[in-house]
Amino acid sequence: MGCAACHIPRLPLTNQGWIFTEPNPYNPSGNLRLGDAPTLRVDLTSHELPPPRLKPDAHGVVWVPAFSDLKLHDITAGPNDPNAEALDQNQPATSSKFFAGNTRLLTRKLWGVANSGPFMHHGKFTTMREAVLAHAGEAFSSRQAFEVLPAYEKDCVIEFLKTLQVLPPGTRSLVVNQDFEKKEGSHDPD
Repeated sequence: MGCAACHIPRLPLTNQGWIFTEPNPYNPSGNLRLGDAPTLRVDLTSHELPPPRLKPDAHGVVWVPAFSDLKLHDITAGPNDPNAEALDQNQPATSSKFFAGNTRLLTRKLWGVANSGPFMHHGKFTTMREAVLAHAGEAFSSRQAFEVLPAYEKDCVIEFLKTLQVLPPGTRSLVVNQDFEKKEGSHDPD
């Protein structure tokens, strides 16, 4: 249907991008900056962290199942679309552009979407189906592809989205049943 053009199933972390640091060089002003405090470093692949966790593959790449491209897209039907934002928080707060509104939104990560209702960037939808059907602009063709699916296949897409959840602490496997126990016959991805 084209959803994966923006909701990319997995993104690579290379060059030790799995090392979380705070403060980090990307912090905006007003947040801790490098040199303001001792740097905290956490290796997100460490065996000291509770499982399940991310692991580098044979080539030293950690694949993050984010289901996002982390880019801005216009998924509205224009500035009068009720899904457009009234303020453009990407602009300086005192500028006229700040008050002009915003239709370019960061692709929502779907990793954990099943745990995170209400849905869409503004949280106005109570169901995943409502959020899917609200896609317009750059995502309009994907929405149309969803709309023409037979009812069973539409339900399958929604059921798939429901599998994208953050597992509770202590869960020992990435592939689980409804009780968060390892699903019989399953193999965790490498």
